Amino acid sequence: MTKKKTYGIMLLFILFGLSIFKDMITPDYLNTRAASFMNPAYPQYSTALSSHLSHPTFWLTAYVYSLLFIIVPSGIINFLVNKEMAIVSFYILLAACLVEYAFIYSGNTLSIVHVVPKINRYFHSPLLTLFLLASFTLYTKHDNQTH
Repeated sequence: MTKKKTYGIMLLFILFGLSIFKDMITPDYLNTRAASFMNPAYPQYSTALSSHLSHPTFWLTAYVYSLLFIIVPSGIINFLVNKEMAIVSFYILLAACLVEYAFIYSGNTLSIVHVVPKINRYFHSPLLTLFLLASFTLYTKHDNQTH
């Protein structure tokens, strides 16, 4: 096994380990107790934007955690597939992250209740990375066979 594959597999195990903390760190107040201050039913309710002042540690942790779910999967794809596909995965994951946080900042209860948990479930888990890894592997194998 090459060093690149070893690094990719190590990063994959790290990603699995990180995903365990999804329900403790992410700003999805329906599934994360630490984010309950954003629940409108909570007595000390605070919107996502205003809570940056009252809960800065929570937000810093959530941002770093989300960034890890962009950087680590892109590294996995870089080591196990190639750099071009890693860049594509970086932009796909960045878009998912931006969409999730846009819904959270919007304060729209319907989207926070119905959309954010679904995005959060897949973005902060290895499932999306495994899907991208499989897709890019098949794509590059097919591309190499046609050339």
